[in-house]
Amino acid sequence: MTQKSQSLVDHIVALRTILLRCIVAMLIAFPVGMAVAWRCTWWLMDWVFQSDAQQLYYLKMVDAFAIQLKCALLLSLVMACPYILWQFWMFVAPGLREQERRMVKWWVGWAALLFALGVALCVGVVMPLVVKFFFAFQSERLTALPNLSDVMGMTLWVSLAFGVMFQFPVVLLMLVRFGVVRTATLARARPYIIVGIFIVAALLTPPDIASQLALAFPSWGLFELTLLLARRREKARSLSPTQAPPRR
Repeated sequence: MTQKSQSLVDHIVALRTILLRCIVAMLIAFPVGMAVAWRCTWWLMDWVFQSDAQQLYYLKMVDAFAIQLKCALLLSLVMACPYILWQFWMFVAPGLREQERRMVKWWVGWAALLFALGVALCVGVVMPLVVKFFFAFQSERLTALPNLSDVMGMTLWVSLAFGVMFQFPVVLLMLVRFGVVRTATLARARPYIIVGIFIVAALLTPPDIASQLALAFPSWGLFELTLLLARRREKARSLSPTQAPPRR
C-alpha cells in the first residue's frame, strides 16, 4: 500500500471514530431529552397557540410517542452539538493554517448565531401569526381540531427554513472571500436576488402573507448588510500590501 493510500485509510478510520463518538454522545444525552421532551413540546405549543387552542389531538396511536421520540432526538442533538463540533474541529484543524483556523472559527460562530436567530424569529413571531391566520377560518359551522403531529411538523419545518435562509450572509461572504463572485456582480444582480429571496420565502413558508414577509424582509436586509461588509472586506484586501504565502 502506498503512503498516499495509507494516509487516506488513516483519515477514514479517524472519521469513523469521530462519528461513533458523536453517536455515543447523542445516546448519552437521549435519556435527558426523553425526560424533558413533553415539557418542551407543551411550552412550544402554548407559545405558538397562545389562547387560540386549549386542546391538541393525535389521530394515530403512534403519533404521541413519535412526537416524543423526535423531540428527544432533536434535544439530544442540541445538547451534544458542542461536543460534536469540537470532535470535527479536532479532525480538520491539523490540516489548516493559522489564518484558515481563525476563518473557520469565525464562519462557524456566525453560522450558528444566525441559525439560532432565524429559529428564534420563527418560533417567537412567525408561528403565532401563522396559527392566528389558520384559526381565522373558524365559524359557527367550522371548528379547528389541531393535530399535534401536523403542528409540530410544520413548526419544525418552518423553523428549519428560517435557520437555513439566515445562512445566506455566511455563504455570500465565503463566495466573495474565495473569489467565486465579486461584490460588483452581486450589486448588478440585486433585483434578481431580491425576487429570488421572495420566491424562496413563499416556497418555504405556509401560504399566509405574514410568514412569507417575515422571512423575506429579514433575508433581504441580511443580503444588503452582507453586501456592505463584503465590499469593505474586498476593498481592504485590495489595499493590503502583502499576500498570504502559498501553501507548500
